[in-house]
Parts: sequence; structure tokens; C-alpha cells
Amino acid sequence: QGGSAAYPVRPQDCSDCRAFSNDFNIMSDGLGACSGGGTCQVSGSLLTPLTALKTELANNDINWQITEAWPPTVSHQATCHRAGTCIDANFWGSNATVANIDKFANAADKSGLRAEYEVQTQSQADAIKSGLPAGSATIVKVVPQISAPHFSVYKK
Repeated sequence: QGGSAAYPVRPQDCSDCRAFSNDFNIMSDGLGACSGGGTCQVSGSLLTPLTALKTELANNDINWQITEAWPPTVSHQATCHRAGTCIDANFWGSNATVANIDKFANAADKSGLRAEYEVQTQSQADAIKSGLPAGSATIVKVVPQISAPHFSVYKK
């Protein structure tokens, strides 16, 4: 995430967007995961792999929630937020461990998605990377302008 101004809601930016089913955990505190207080949506091409991810994470006892979907609440570096072709997600409850970051990324990969765990500082990234299996450290990215560590989830 980054910036502070919400995008103008333009349905043509996400013409194939569809609402999440009620069994998705969508952040509702503060501003919520979507601007305008409306229904959170995502591109139809992303909904199927996200549904698979939801199942994979449940099978691994990972509690998570979508923290940003379409229409986005703030401006983002990644333009996919404007098109509804990516989401932000995070752990819900006490699941934010290095082992669960790895499990989340592996579940995303198995579901046809790419998950990157974004943190604000290099020291945060180094601490997480040191606990990940060899080869998994590439999922951790330093993005100073984000408001909190979270996953950015994209289609492969």
C-alpha cells in the first residue's frame, strides 16, 4: 500500500469485477478493505485462485483476511489494485509467524498465485528472511511507504 488518496471509483477500471462470497474474511475495521463502503470485489480471473487459496490456508490452519480489494481505499504503486487484479491480505489473530509467512506463500503458489510479503524496513525483512527456508527469502520485499506489513497477492 502507499499514498493516502483513494482512487476515484470507476467501474470501467474493473469491468469484470465480481463480489467475494460471504465466506471470505474481509477486513471491516477502520476504513475497511474497499473504498466507498461498498461491496469488495475482485477481477473474475482472480476470484477462482483466491477461492483455492482460501481452502489451502484453511487446511493449514492459517487465519487471514483481505485488507485491500477493489475499489481500493488508497493509491498504490501497483496498478493492479486499480484493475482489481490483485489484493492485499494479512494474518488475522496471532498467525503472523515466519513459518506461517512461508505457509501462506506456498499455499498461494499451489493456488496459482504469487504472494509477496511486504515490510517497511530492511531490518524487518532480514529478520523474516533468516527464518525462511532457502529459496523462500525472495517472497519478502521492502516497501517503505506501506502502512503495515502484509501480503500482496497476484495471479502468476
